[in-house]
Amino acid sequence: MMTLYLKACPRCRGDIQLDTDQYGRYMECLQCGFLIRSKAEDKRNAVMPSARRAA
Repeated sequence: MMTLYLKACPRCRGDIQLDTDQYGRYMECLQCGFLIRSKAEDKRNAVMPSARRAA
């Protein structure tokens, strides 16, 4: 299922579609191609602060 957000692009004010691929969910502007990754995916891929100190 494709979800559209009209005039929601922060770069060009174009229409954004919410989509999913093998790497997770993302939003893409249909006019300029601007990509926004899901915040849930960012949290999942983030490095833990304690691991950063140990390195």
